[in-house]
Amino acid sequence: MSAFYALCHDDHVELLTDGAQYREDGTLTNILRKVWISPRLPLAVTGRGGGAVDAYAKAIVALSALGTFDDVIESVQRLVTLSTRFDITEPAEVVIVGVSETRGPCILYFATVNAYGVEGFEPFVICDAGREFGGGAPLEPAEAEAIRGSGSTLREIGVPLFKAMRQKKGPNPTRPDLPDQYGIGGHIDLTIVSPGGCTVKRLHEWPDVIGEKIDPNKELSTNAYIEVVV
Repeated sequence: MSAFYALCHDDHVELLTDGAQYREDGTLTNILRKVWISPRLPLAVTGRGGGAVDAYAKAIVALSALGTFDDVIESVQRLVTLSTRFDITEPAEVVIVGVSETRGPCILYFATVNAYGVEGFEPFVICDAGREFGGGAPLEPAEAEAIRGSGSTLREIGVPLFKAMRQKKGPNPTRPDLPDQYGIGGHIDLTIVSPGGCTVKRLHEWPDVIGEKIDPNKELSTNAYIEVVV
C-alpha cells in the first residue's frame, strides 16, 4: 500500500509519491523515486503494483518522444488495449498527470484489474480521474479536514497528508488475503508538471531501513527541503 496524490491547478498539476517498495509481508526491499517524467512533454507517470507499473511507465515516457501530449495518450490507450490480448493478471494501476493541448492540466488513470477498490473505472481503459485523485490509506473526515486547513497546494499539505496516511495500516491490493501492513515510507517527492516541463522536489525523508518493516513512528531528527536533480 504505497501512496500517491495528484491535484490539478489552473496552469499545472502537482503529484505526491512516496518511495517504499516492499515484499508481500511488508518488509522493505528498496527506497526509490516512483515517478517517471518525460524529458520533452509536460507529462509524468506513477502507479502502484510492481513490475507492470515500471514497464508501462517506461513505455509511456518513451512514447512521449513523439507527438503531443494528446497523441501520447491515444498511443498509450492502444498499447493498453493491446496488452489485454495477453494474460495480464498482475494488479497494477497507472496515473498519468500532465498538461493536455485540449484538456489543460489533467489526471488520467487506468488499471489492469480492479483490485484497488476504485469505483467507476473499467480495467484497461484510460479515464479522466478528475481534478483531485489519490491512492493510499483513507483518513478520517476530521483528519482530512484539519490537513486541508493548512494549505491549498500539495507543497503545503503534502508532508502532513502522507505522515497521516503513514500511520494507517492498509491492505496490499495485490494480496488482499494477507494481514494489513504499514506501506508508506522512504520519502515524499513532489512533482510539478507545467507547460514548461516537469520538476521533482523531495519534501521529506524517513529513516526507514531496507530489510525491515516500516515503523510509522520513525522520524529524522532534522528534515531539510531537498532539491532532487532531474
